[in-house]
Amino acid sequence: MTEELKTALETLETEFKTQQGELSKKAEKFGETSADYQEHKGQVVAQLTDLSKQIDEVKAAMNRVATDEKAKTEISKEQKAFRAYLKSGEGIASEHKANLIVSDNERGGFLVEPVMGAMIDQLQLEMSPMRNLVNVVTIGSGDAFEAPTVTKKTAGATRRNEVTTSSDQSDITFGSKRIAVNWLDAVIPASQQALDDISGLESMLARFAAEDFAITEGAEVLNGTGVGQARGLMTYASTDISQVVSGAAAAFTTTGLLTLVGSLKTAYRNGSSFITNRSTIFTHLFGLKDGESQHYLVPDFRNGFQFNLLGFPLIEMPDMADTGAGTLPLAFGNFRRAYNWVERKQLSLFVDPYTSRPFTKYIWSKRSGGDIVVKEALKIQKIAAS
Repeated sequence: MTEELKTALETLETEFKTQQGELSKKAEKFGETSADYQEHKGQVVAQLTDLSKQIDEVKAAMNRVATDEKAKTEISKEQKAFRAYLKSGEGIASEHKANLIVSDNERGGFLVEPVMGAMIDQLQLEMSPMRNLVNVVTIGSGDAFEAPTVTKKTAGATRRNEVTTSSDQSDITFGSKRIAVNWLDAVIPASQQALDDISGLESMLARFAAEDFAITEGAEVLNGTGVGQARGLMTYASTDISQVVSGAAAAFTTTGLLTLVGSLKTAYRNGSSFITNRSTIFTHLFGLKDGESQHYLVPDFRNGFQFNLLGFPLIEMPDMADTGAGTLPLAFGNFRRAYNWVERKQLSLFVDPYTSRPFTKYIWSKRSGGDIVVKEALKIQKIAAS
């Protein structure tokens, strides 16, 4: 972590704690329903949101620097050939083509060489909270992954002695779920001037491709339809993933949050997290406290941009629903146990200098998909409608 990012995080943590304290004083003096309290909270939320966005910008700048530094290392014949392909597409010399990795006949482009593929994977990991949250499975071939599922597990092991046999009391129910991996394309146009002037073309394209993949895949993990794309965990009915009502109209409550945590089986609670969006964090969970004025939302920014809620990590997922009457803005559970994200190992690139002249289109292609495999490892908070 750079000193710049560390300082920014420390500033936000200090400001967050200070403003929570000031907000508590306002609430005690005027009441949480007063216009003075609401006006002050609105100003604080705007200030803290702006600070958090500044931190995002610092982190993005750090990623750019790190990627550019990797691109400056000594390059191989394969990398030189790949750069030639980036510059001119199909019209490259035969000696360069000979050094490109085997043609991806299914798509018409070329498989991306391992260094570039690893760079995009690392950037996705840094950009996407989803990839740090769920179980990522890599397959080498095929168009789907058969994932073992566990639908029920409450009983434990059984005892026996030297003369008895153990009884079969386990209630594990196994199943199998086919998780398809469908094509995902990141299409990045670049002008001829950009191709001529940008020295770090590879790293720039890698960042854009990684960002496009991260945005789409992160959205699908939550809200994907499952038809030609991943199935989102927020799309399941309450009969599949239980929904715990918050207990107050259009608001979170102490009872609702504690019931949400308590409804998850103990076996899944270790390693569990909350997920929600930035608006819910700063507008609805900020300032929420128990009867002894202890705040539930606690900043922990010493090693990164992180909140804790009721002692569990709170992860920002931008595609979660906003908080409102009847919405599903907060989920809790062991996402690594619950959700499998599957992707093919290969990443391919097709360079198209013709169809969008004067722009060259870089079409990065991968195959990925995902779905729930253990439904009982997740719980969702539903905000009461009335």
